[in-house]
Amino acid sequence: GREHNNPKQIYLEQGLFEVKSTIVSRTEGDVEKLTTLITGKGQIKISELLIKEFEAVV
Repeated sequence: GREHNNPKQIYLEQGLFEVKSTIVSRTEGDVEKLTTLITGKGQIKISELLIKEFEAVV
């Protein structure tokens, strides 16, 4: 359900992603909202993977 878009623990431990938690006040009560952020290290890793993938295709 609500955690379908969160990164796996191994990627969090590697420092590729961060998860930011915010509390949203609603009339039914407070709800925790999670936002996934990519770190600089994660951006480098993804760009390296994309370059490697597309060099193999070309």
